[in-house]
Amino acid sequence: MSNKILIVEDDPFTKEFYRLVLTKAGYFTYITENGDEVMERLSSDSFCLVVIDINLTKTYLNSVKIDGKVLYSKIKKNKKLNSMPVLLVTGYDYETAKEGIFFDEKNDYILRKPISDLNSFINIIRKLIDRG
Repeated sequence: MSNKILIVEDDPFTKEFYRLVLTKAGYFTYITENGDEVMERLSSDSFCLVVIDINLTKTYLNSVKIDGKVLYSKIKKNKKLNSMPVLLVTGYDYETAKEGIFFDEKNDYILRKPISDLNSFINIIRKLIDRG
């Protein structure tokens, strides 16, 4: 199984946080905020997990501005990608975060920001990867 994680984040501080924490935990990270690149990478490469910020502000897919919910829905509607575990990260509460999407509670997880407990964060990542 791959130990590569695709991260979709547009905040520079958070990108670096993920890179440091996940690299230290033994994962390789690929970080982007480009929705077109996300879909291309997922179709052509092997990742064990995708981490998506719901409140993306600079992300585009096919030249249309999108947020993490739209990107999540695109992944889950793609027959080749829909079983890929996804960790959605947000400052919203759980119900607001999953509003408007068909959320796959079996394979996916919503985590609230700020992430302060690194052990819990890594345990959630491992649990999602083990399910996938």
